[in-house]
Amino acid sequence: MVLVDSFLGYAVCLAIGILFILIFPIVGLCFCCCRCCGNCGGKRIQEVKPNAKCRRIGFGVALVILSLFVVAGSACAFVSSNQVTNSIGPIKDVLNNSVDDVQTFFGNVNRSFTHIADGNFKFLIDVVDNYTKEASGHVSDQLMKDVSKIVNLQTPLDAIGNLKNEAVVKVDRLSQLTQTLDTQLPQTGGPSPVAGIQTTLSEFKTKVSADVFGDLKKKIDSQISTTIAGTTQRVDVHGKMDPIFENNIKPMLEKIRDMKTTMGDTTKDFSSTMNSYIDTAKPYDKYRWIAGVALASLILLIAVLPLVGVLLGLCGGSEKVKPTERGCASNCGGILLMSAAGLIFIFGPLLMLLTTTMYAVGSPLERYGCEGVHDVKKLESYVPLIDGIGFDPRNVTLNVAGETVTVSASTVLDSCKEGKTLYTVLDLKKVIDKGLEKVTEFKNGSLTKGLSFDSNTVATSLGKATLDATSAVNDLKATVTVVGNLQTQITNLENQVMALGSAAGQMVNIVSDMKSTAAELTKVANDIETEAQQIPTLITTATNTLKDPTVMPQLIDKATKTLQDNIFQFVDSYTTDLKTKMANEVGKCTPLYSIFNAMMMEGLCYGIVDPLNGFWLAIGWSIFFFMPSLILSVKLAKYFRTMLYDDSYDNPIHSASVPPLATKPSSGKK
Repeated sequence: MVLVDSFLGYAVCLAIGILFILIFPIVGLCFCCCRCCGNCGGKRIQEVKPNAKCRRIGFGVALVILSLFVVAGSACAFVSSNQVTNSIGPIKDVLNNSVDDVQTFFGNVNRSFTHIADGNFKFLIDVVDNYTKEASGHVSDQLMKDVSKIVNLQTPLDAIGNLKNEAVVKVDRLSQLTQTLDTQLPQTGGPSPVAGIQTTLSEFKTKVSADVFGDLKKKIDSQISTTIAGTTQRVDVHGKMDPIFENNIKPMLEKIRDMKTTMGDTTKDFSSTMNSYIDTAKPYDKYRWIAGVALASLILLIAVLPLVGVLLGLCGGSEKVKPTERGCASNCGGILLMSAAGLIFIFGPLLMLLTTTMYAVGSPLERYGCEGVHDVKKLESYVPLIDGIGFDPRNVTLNVAGETVTVSASTVLDSCKEGKTLYTVLDLKKVIDKGLEKVTEFKNGSLTKGLSFDSNTVATSLGKATLDATSAVNDLKATVTVVGNLQTQITNLENQVMALGSAAGQMVNIVSDMKSTAAELTKVANDIETEAQQIPTLITTATNTLKDPTVMPQLIDKATKTLQDNIFQFVDSYTTDLKTKMANEVGKCTPLYSIFNAMMMEGLCYGIVDPLNGFWLAIGWSIFFFMPSLILSVKLAKYFRTMLYDDSYDNPIHSASVPPLATKPSSGKK
């Protein structure tokens, strides 16, 4: 029933066309025989009726309107035929551009996927390898931070850090002022009077840069590095992850490269084959165009003959003139009307044969081809009608990297039209997850095991450590002494400048600025000394904390967890980034839809199928209006043509024989 419902209208139209082709010649033959027998207007005798004028005008106007409709059909036939030629011309360029776009698309997909899968994976290997090699440093850094917070060591260290920054700014300012002053002091041939100040500033910078936290961290790092190396399994990152790349990531890259190569070769072969067909068809297109113009011209001729006939008949004759005395113009009009009728009888079946044939091809192409191309869901709905063809667009099975993927043609085209990626369109989640499965196994397996430290063993080792930052603390305290020496040097410099008297000039202001900056630096140095005095006591407390068996295992576990989280974050970031970019950035298949649209819709449907359907529709339109035109032409011809006999009798039976008062047309002589 589905098949019947779908093809019922199509079959009815074909049946009508075939019946017309068979019956219309018979009707034409019967009409000719009827006229030859003296019937159907064959005797050229006309009964004069009172409403003859109205009939002439009415038939004439109706025939003109019908003929104009036929003229429109002829114009449409010409335009449709010409459109095919215009479409075939650039189709080769469209095809070649589409092939280039396909190759460019897969080339971009290959480059993008290689970057995120290959380049980023190798970067991940290097990062994870560096982190695991420096595991003790990362753990000791976190332990030092946690211990500092517990004993409140971080507060003076932060304060000292801020004071250091402030001191460096002031030292740089003093150095700049000193250099400016040095260029303005008179040259005495001896050492520069500001050289000592520059040396003192350098010494201050060295002392204030002492790193208490760094010294403490080195103590912890040196103590636990041997323990970690001896009690944990070192992770051979390259040994574990390189095979993952070779066995899982690289095959995906090779599949994409193979796809690029395959699609490139396929599209080139397709392009070469289609170009050869196009080159073969192009020379014959001019003959098709000539045939189309000839058919359109024939239809136009059949439409023009009645128009000219009506014009000659109405303008060249009058209802007051006897039928046997009508003029040459009126008679020619009638002859043209009958000529049009004759051409309709002769060429009508042939035109209908052509129309039916093109309809039989063009209608299914439009309905089941172009409509399906425009809306693939419609194409899928037609699958039950053609069951058994071996291809179901609703379930297309693809093999991608060893995984079977089933997609729907409509889903693929709609998704590509919306600009989605191949990852989304082809539902490649399983394929990508399979490729990344070993990465996840490495993270949860050997990497986790290699970064899991025995906190009790490490705590025991740290219990033997003694934190010492005496050198750094002494350097910080010494900044007060250094800045005192600096002030003395600046005072001596001031005395030298003042001794110059009026020649000192701007140097007085410079020295004054140096004194005020040195005073500020002295305050900063005193603050640093105050904070540094707290550190030894806090370090002692920190040392005791390291030896506390109830606290340290927890801190070590926390530091280990932080290290693991940092490394795992890189691994998770890689897998997430790969999936995100594959889902949203790499391989947006809009170009594929554009290529499909250009080739199928614009090239085939709009360029070939639509003009083909337009051509048969134009001819069918003309044939439809041929029928009433035929009837009106025959009926109107007797009002225009010169009759052989003039019937003055009302008796139709008597009128059927030769009337006794019949007269021949007047010769113009009396």
